[in-house]
Formats: sequence, C-alpha cells, structure tokens
Amino acid sequence: MKAKKTSAQLAAGRELIYYDEHPSADRQIQDTRALGRTTVRSEIRYDPVLGEWVVLASHRQGRTHLPPAELRHLCPSTTTHYTLRHAASGRQCVSVAVADRPEGPFRDTRSRPLVCQERLGGSIDSHRFVDPAGPAYLVWKNGGNCCGPPTRLWAQRLDGDGLELIGEPASLGVRNDSPDYAVGYATASRVLGPYRDGPGNPILRSRGKAAGPTEGPQEAP
Repeated sequence: MKAKKTSAQLAAGRELIYYDEHPSADRQIQDTRALGRTTVRSEIRYDPVLGEWVVLASHRQGRTHLPPAELRHLCPSTTTHYTLRHAASGRQCVSVAVADRPEGPFRDTRSRPLVCQERLGGSIDSHRFVDPAGPAYLVWKNGGNCCGPPTRLWAQRLDGDGLELIGEPASLGVRNDSPDYAVGYATASRVLGPYRDGPGNPILRSRGKAAGPTEGPQEAP
C-alpha cells in the first residue's frame, strides 16, 4: 500500500509529517496557536545523570511542540462542550470547560458562552466532530423550540484546543422543528454542508412514554 505523505509546520517551527492511506486526505492544517515572547539566552545546569554541567537553550524549553488537540489521537481531549443557562439573556447557550484529566473536574472560566444565538432562541445540543481528514468542528442547534424561530442545525470550525471558534457559523440546511423526538440522518460531501435529508427519515421514533435519543454527525463507514 502506498501512503500519501504531507508535511505541515507547527507554531514553534517544527515539521509535522502525516502519512495517510487515502490520497484524498486533506492535511493543509495551520497551527494558529500563539507563542509567548521569547527571551534568547542559554543556561548552565548540572546534569546528575551525566555528572557534569551542560549548556541548555533555556528559551526553547517551554516551546509549543505538540500538534493541535484534534490531531493528537493518542491522548484524550480535556475539553468538554456543554449547555448552560445564560444569565443575561435567559437563553440556553453552549460553553466549554477544561480539565487536567479526562475524568475532571472541569472548569469553565469564560466570561460569556462560546455560542449563544440569543435572537434564535439560544444554542443547545452541542457535539464535537473531528473530521478524519483534518480539523474539528462544533455542531449544535439553535433553541427555536422555546419561542418560535425555526430550529436549524449549525456547525463551525474549532481551533486546535477546542476553546475558540474559527470563521463564521454555517447553517447545515437541516431543520429540527418536530415536537416529537425521533432520529434521522442527513448526508453531505463536506462537514459544513449543505446537507440533504436521508430517505425514509426518521429511522428511530419515540413511542409511548419513551423519549428517543439524539446525536450529532457521524462518519460514514
């Protein structure tokens, strides 16, 4: 099998090389993380293993050296996107919290939610989707069920840490206005759509007193 090789550059200047099975994989990723101001100087430190003094480029010891979070497949994410009540507007909105470990505790230190479409009834039901060929996206729906606006699904690209959004939100062309809980699906050639409803929707429907599950986009096998 011949692999596709793509080179990218991290914010610190290091080269990151991808090897993909599929020739269509898009790895043109920009590492936009900001690096702190650098003070160029060297230090002499005693190395107890070598038993001697060594010279270190101290300004390079704290540099960014890891790929963005959505491309670190061997270590779990420590961010979670969730729905909260926005005190100023009274709407439900989406924010993000971080933790040192996947099991928490998580902390949200933002001064305002990450996504809050107040005029569209708020923003709820977020889902983080990682494109196998590239970046991560946040998918959600506006909370129009509360007060009348059409309820649509939206998506927007996330930055490398999943803490900020990049660009503008895109309406996926799918509405979710039914008062009955059910599961359907829609397909598109790219993450940001436009999507088309699948034939035969819904594929799961609530019956009796049970409430059906809901979920975000999934990669097709």
